[in-house]
Amino acid sequence: MKKIRATEYIDLYIEGEYVQAARHTSQAPCPKCVSNSGFITSYDLGGQSFSRRCLCQGIDQRIKVFNQAGIPARYLDAQLSSYKPRDLTGVEAVSRAREFAWTFTPQSRGLLIYGGYGTGKTYLAVSMIRIIALLRGYHVRFVEFSHLLSALQAEFNQNDRYTNSPRDRKSKGLMQRLIEAECLMIDELGEGRKSEWAKSVLEELITKRYNASGTTVITTNYDPRRDRIGEPDHLEDRVGARLYSRLQQMCDPMPLFGGDYREHIDTRGENLS
Repeated sequence: MKKIRATEYIDLYIEGEYVQAARHTSQAPCPKCVSNSGFITSYDLGGQSFSRRCLCQGIDQRIKVFNQAGIPARYLDAQLSSYKPRDLTGVEAVSRAREFAWTFTPQSRGLLIYGGYGTGKTYLAVSMIRIIALLRGYHVRFVEFSHLLSALQAEFNQNDRYTNSPRDRKSKGLMQRLIEAECLMIDELGEGRKSEWAKSVLEELITKRYNASGTTVITTNYDPRRDRIGEPDHLEDRVGARLYSRLQQMCDPMPLFGGDYREHIDTRGENLS
């Protein structure tokens, strides 16, 4: 099993389809505090005890929220320091991604990362999760849009209550978790079939996050710029005018061009999409 050291205290590894985190063996239990209590007890010259926070405090909670994020296994090594920009949009995108991750607070504006296939949009998004969830402890969810639709359909079918409306009560398990996430990342928005059911599912999710001021990060291969509306491969055509308007209000656009990164994968075999 491949395993990498993410921090002094945390390892990352692959379990099934996803990246998972766990305490490094040297920190299970923590050698600095008693029984992983999170506090170190010391004594002054008079024998009076006092406690201070251990650096390990909060590790288990950060591991828990990271493991719930749903990061695909192929992005085990993803981190901002590994991304190699191929043009100025890449240089700016890395800088903005780093600032977003380290200054993130719930209900802040999101990002709409757009560009051609293979420019590294998903890689940057996952790298931000590593900071926001694993290092800062915020609840993040990552979903690839077509997989989200399949998961919701399966949930409907499992309960024998599938209709052509996303408002069926039984769908709220998965949907509600995505609505309540402090930061939701939707990958490859606009891909797949443009059915009315798919549009209604997305509209419910985005509208409820919009009403709750939830932070949403989007990656898409479709151009979201207002001055390109009506042109081929525009995001509005894929998601509809109403939803497109919502996204414009929720997210700041972040272009990422520079050609298909996968045609220039280095010897480490980085996965960029």
